[in-house]
Amino acid sequence: MHKILALELNLEANNGNKYNKYTFEETQTKQKIQATCWIPLAISAECNKVGNIVEAKLEQKGQFFDVKSMFLIEEGFSGLTEDMTNIYFIYMIEKLKQNKHKDESLYLRSLMLEHKKLFMISPAAKSHHHNYRSGLLQHIFEIINFGERNMDPEMDMDLFFLAAIAHDFFKIYEYTIDDSGSISMNEEWIAENISHTAYMFAELRSQGFIKLSNMVASHHKSIEWGAIRDLENKYTKPMPEEWLLHLADMYSAKLGAITLKRLELICNSKIEMRS
Repeated sequence: MHKILALELNLEANNGNKYNKYTFEETQTKQKIQATCWIPLAISAECNKVGNIVEAKLEQKGQFFDVKSMFLIEEGFSGLTEDMTNIYFIYMIEKLKQNKHKDESLYLRSLMLEHKKLFMISPAAKSHHHNYRSGLLQHIFEIINFGERNMDPEMDMDLFFLAAIAHDFFKIYEYTIDDSGSISMNEEWIAENISHTAYMFAELRSQGFIKLSNMVASHHKSIEWGAIRDLENKYTKPMPEEWLLHLADMYSAKLGAITLKRLELICNSKIEMRS
């Protein structure tokens, strides 16, 4: 049996043929397998969901595998529940209402409410970390928790909280995710807007939110890692909150619920502790 870790549906080859691409985990050996199905209509739609346990007949061709058939064995864990996403969303909205930076918090609340549907389901990446339904919410929540645990009393927690939400917010446009859990890059949006970081930086600057825009611009720390503002440049003079955001972002991306498997373990442990 195989667990579907990732999938991309209805891709198009150079010859115009359609295909599906799967990343499986063999349930006993835990071996990861990359496989392609060249006749996607032969696979029942009920199988095609990240987290599902399936019985897949695979044919090896060199280093690659072709999917010949697939049957659903068990529907699997596919991300945060609707209840959990609502809890996260309401928590962030309520904290923003109490934030001392009134203009910035009102701006972010407006963004969250306007784009609620996308914000509630968006992944934080295509393949790197939190690449599952509602992964962006989970990533932001982990950053907030890290900041609350490690912030110096002299730091501005309200500013940090705003930056935790803002830094990756426009990943809601950078990635798309469908009901199966298949994630794609929004190439048309990226071609016009460069990246979620660049887009949010420009938006915050246009609103006059300089400190917040600087935090968003520097959360990757260095230019070579994708930052707009380099924390180690001698002219930058970063705020301590900028360093904390970078460290919190790195912590979440490396040690948080970066995969569905890890999220499931975390969720199950919380359920057990509550019972």
